[in-house]
Order: sequence, then structure tokens, then C-alpha cells
Amino acid sequence: QLWSWVSARKEMGDMAREKEAYRDNLERILEAFPGREILYQKEIAQWLHMDSRTVKANFPMKGGGARGASCWISVASLARALS
Repeated sequence: QLWSWVSARKEMGDMAREKEAYRDNLERILEAFPGREILYQKEIAQWLHMDSRTVKANFPMKGGGARGASCWISVASLARALS
């Protein structure tokens, strides 16, 4: 079957859409951490005024060093998680 705009639109309709607040959250994060792509658990905890352990429990952090020093998350993932 040949590719067509109709079939492409149909496929896009099935794709997941961004959550409504994603862009707003992304903008706030980029304002708080300009030029950063990766954020660390302690930085997020300070920014959100939360305990570091609460951040780790509520957001999909990667890594896992002592006291959250090497736990990290991408800006895009954090924006998604906050949405």
C-alpha cells in the first residue's frame, strides 16, 4: 500500500499527545536551569522545596548514589512527570 496523507493522519491520531501542562512545566524548568539537559535530585529538591527522598520517590530518577548525589533526570522527563 502506498503512503498517503490520509493514512499518516490516521496514525498520528493514535499517537499519544503531550499533556496540557507539559510545555508550561518545560518552560519553568528551563528558566530555572538555563542550558541544562540533566538535573540532579538535590537540585530538584531545592527548587521544589521538597525533601530529596520525596523527589526520588515521586519522580523517575536514574542512577542511585549516596544521598541522591548521582540520581538524575532529564529536563524533558521532569516536565512530563510534573504534568
